[in-house]
Amino acid sequence: MSNVKVRSMEGRVRFAHVFTPTDNYNRDGKEKIITLCIPKTASLVVFENARLKAAKDEFNGKVPPALVKITGGQKPILKDGDEYYNTREEEKKPMYESHKGCWILTVGARDNANIRVLDETGTDMIDPAELYDGCYAEVLVNFSCYMSKPRTGYAGGPILSRELLVVKKTRDGEPIESAAAAPLTDEELNKYFGGAASQADTVDDL
Repeated sequence: MSNVKVRSMEGRVRFAHVFTPTDNYNRDGKEKIITLCIPKTASLVVFENARLKAAKDEFNGKVPPALVKITGGQKPILKDGDEYYNTREEEKKPMYESHKGCWILTVGARDNANIRVLDETGTDMIDPAELYDGCYAEVLVNFSCYMSKPRTGYAGGPILSRELLVVKKTRDGEPIESAAAAPLTDEELNKYFGGAASQADTVDDL
């Protein structure tokens, strides 16, 4: 298995779970994870070089077709923050406003991984509150390539994996607040709490 370490460009932090693991993103269990929103004006050459080197080191100087792109495809390194996430025309919009105009890098590690989290001075961060949605950071990522084995429902093939090693906060930014639910109208209140409707009758989309 090849291993190539690369330092990312600066991005805006979203959904950081690097001190305490979460199971929101991994069907196989908990992991430590972070998302960076990287402006599309940034050069992607560091990711291109890391991908090429990791692939060539593992596959005798060749890059398998499945690993050609760093954006697009089934398992891209970077996702398009302007990509539509809804299929109905009237609902087409990016998933998050903060993702507009950005490449989205999400990278994680095992729940017991010893990820270094540094502040702006390069000192180990003690207070998890310093790394919040909206601040800016860089990450050190390990790229590795290997050939996965076939299993039920999966034919196997070349894999480019990435593992989070270090997070370094670079500067503060405008905090990004989670969207709050809109206040209920009188009609909606009556729907959920008025009359003799059972609880099951008032759960949407049952």
